[in-house]
Amino acid sequence: MRKTNLFSIFSSVYPYLILLFIAIVLLSIISAFFLTKLFLKPIHEMISRLDSEHVVDDDTLIYHELVPFIVEINKQRKNTQHELKRLANEKEKLSVLMKNMPEGLLFLDEHKNVVMINEEARSLLHVQEEHELRHIIYYSRNLHLNNLIDKAFLGKRISEEISLNGMLYQVLVSPVIVLNEFVGIICLFMDLSAKNKVEQLRREFTANVSHELKTPLTSILGYAEMIENNMVKTEDVPRIASKIHNESKRMLMLTEDIMKLAELDEVRFEEVAKDSVDLLAVAQECASSLEPITASKKIVMEVKGIATKIQGNRRLLFEMIYNLMDNAIRYNREGGSVLVLVDEKSISVRDTGIGIPEKSQERIFERFYRVDKSRSKETGGTGLGLAIVKHVAETHYAKVILDSKENKGTEIRIQF
Repeated sequence: MRKTNLFSIFSSVYPYLILLFIAIVLLSIISAFFLTKLFLKPIHEMISRLDSEHVVDDDTLIYHELVPFIVEINKQRKNTQHELKRLANEKEKLSVLMKNMPEGLLFLDEHKNVVMINEEARSLLHVQEEHELRHIIYYSRNLHLNNLIDKAFLGKRISEEISLNGMLYQVLVSPVIVLNEFVGIICLFMDLSAKNKVEQLRREFTANVSHELKTPLTSILGYAEMIENNMVKTEDVPRIASKIHNESKRMLMLTEDIMKLAELDEVRFEEVAKDSVDLLAVAQECASSLEPITASKKIVMEVKGIATKIQGNRRLLFEMIYNLMDNAIRYNREGGSVLVLVDEKSISVRDTGIGIPEKSQERIFERFYRVDKSRSKETGGTGLGLAIVKHVAETHYAKVILDSKENKGTEIRIQF
């Protein structure tokens, strides 16, 4: 009977005990929340003021025991921010350097994955942005390049010429060692096409100079031998002497033009004397110098326009305009006309001559290039006049614009 009463009493009190326990737990949680918030409030305030110089002021600080800890955190935070800023600057410098490199640069990790690549190498290997971490085999099917990369992974530093996309490149492949640990390789691609083109132009120039000098010298030598061996009649001596004189004059003109081009190859706008040059006055001076030639070919030359002054080298500009006008006369028809028009920051020379075939217009400014070699010999041209024009224009950062119709005439405009 006694046990039954105890159980009935416990059963009737049990729900209240549960409620009391729940109430105590809830009260504990609420109390803990507010006490924790109250305890952490000064710490949060100190953290929020880490950027301030007065983070540990005595009048606001509650937990003085945390001062050394907060000071150290603040010091480490500033050091970390400084280091992150330095690394960001270094990364930006590296990015700018790689972006503006004329050479292709590629870095592979120890698994031959592409981890760093600049725009030139990206274009060369057709690497897309989203595939930067893929294996090199995805981008290069060139066995020569792949063999070089394999050798570099064996610790060899190699430099060889290889062909990529129809272009010739000097490829330098070198292993990268950091703290005696192999971390990958660097590939540097240097385009040799421009260098080879310059070398080809040099060879062509040498061959052309040799040919151009050999022709008049051969004529002079032949006529001289004829006179020396008394093979020339007395009445033919003036004619032979005239031919020797003309060939000598042609050789002298050629030598002078070659010397002018050699000088222009070494000249930059920053290095030449800068004068205030009146293009109209220079054009009129050139026209005056060419009057004997225009009169002999019955060509009408007219100089029009306004006084236009530019900063440049007067002697070089005279050479450019003189060659433009001389070219317009030489390749004109007898009784034709030449119009020189000086406008604001530009000069154009228009003739009514034979014109230039469309297929030859891209090469007309090359050294020794002639559309009609027989006519050039007849007119006495050296084939260097328009090359000099182009060089002087480029020296003055000017643009050369050609407009020519075969059998109708040519206009060349220099825009400063």
